[in-house]
Amino acid sequence: MRVLQPVSKTGRSILGIHLLALCEVLASRVPMEKPDGEGDRDSPFRPIKLAHWIWCWRNSQPPEDAGYYYEIGGHLIFKDSRHYVSDVRPAENGYEYLIKEPKYRQVRDVFEGVEDLNLQETFSSPGVSMQMGNILQGQYNQAQVAGPDADGNIARLANYLPAVTAAMLIAEPSRNKRAWPINMMIIDLIRNSVWRYSWSEIFWHPLDGRSWTELPFGVEDIGPMSKSKKDRAIGDITLASDLHLIGGRMPSSPTGGGEFGKTPLSSTQGKPGNQKEVFNVSIKYDYVHQKEIDVLFDWLMAQSAVMAVWKEDNMQNVDNSIYTKSDKAGKQYWKSSDVINGSDPAINVIRTEIKRLMSNI
Repeated sequence: MRVLQPVSKTGRSILGIHLLALCEVLASRVPMEKPDGEGDRDSPFRPIKLAHWIWCWRNSQPPEDAGYYYEIGGHLIFKDSRHYVSDVRPAENGYEYLIKEPKYRQVRDVFEGVEDLNLQETFSSPGVSMQMGNILQGQYNQAQVAGPDADGNIARLANYLPAVTAAMLIAEPSRNKRAWPINMMIIDLIRNSVWRYSWSEIFWHPLDGRSWTELPFGVEDIGPMSKSKKDRAIGDITLASDLHLIGGRMPSSPTGGGEFGKTPLSSTQGKPGNQKEVFNVSIKYDYVHQKEIDVLFDWLMAQSAVMAVWKEDNMQNVDNSIYTKSDKAGKQYWKSSDVINGSDPAINVIRTEIKRLMSNI
């Protein structure tokens, strides 16, 4: 597990899982605002600022066997009760699919087709992030973005962006609220061209779908050995057929990623007026948590305000089980309660940066 250590070397360190719990709590508290619309086909929700998007993912669980409609980037997006989104258009008996429940491997191929062509800046990795920013603000112009490439890879990607944005920032946070800050961090990391972050790598493993069966020596990866809840041990992935267990850099992208990540890391305890958030020490550390922590730390270490106070302790091999004992570990680590609810100035730097990201494009 990754750990943040104070630059001064005189304070206590923070365990990654506790910072992830802080992200979850902050995502619960960030202000929201209902967008225009009623969520039906004739009056879809129309989010045009971040407070609207936050309201959408917090209020996106429709009655059973029903769904909600959203107008996003000029497209009609339908989200069903299973948390899947589709790009649709009205039809006589409801709607018909334009892009039905896009799978992340499929999305990877769409993005990779553009990046491999090294096309104009509009669809470079940072350029796509900026187009997503336009979608979040209701300013996306697909025809202008696609330009003369009416039938090619650029037009295909331009057509996919509204549904992909809805999947990342409505569907995924609706089942795991940590996905809101984590996926916003991914978009920001790509927008700022941070190493290892590109659109063709976040949705699906870049080696999946190639011609080999067994991964060549030297390119093996680390991931869960099974998609079963009973066996999530992390080890070497050597078969191409198992790369779906790793997915891309986005934590929810692996097979079962959304399911394994949905258990809350914190809960509210205490009587009204004297409540506080408490870390769930019974949580079973999972590969999805590791992926979330990786994104969180990569983003924090790209923020100058954080880097002035904290550094990552790459030399320390912290046993994943220690998060259940850290509150009794003396002065080595901050208590989970201090990370989540405390007011230490150094931790507040982290808290401020995460809050800023979640409420600003």
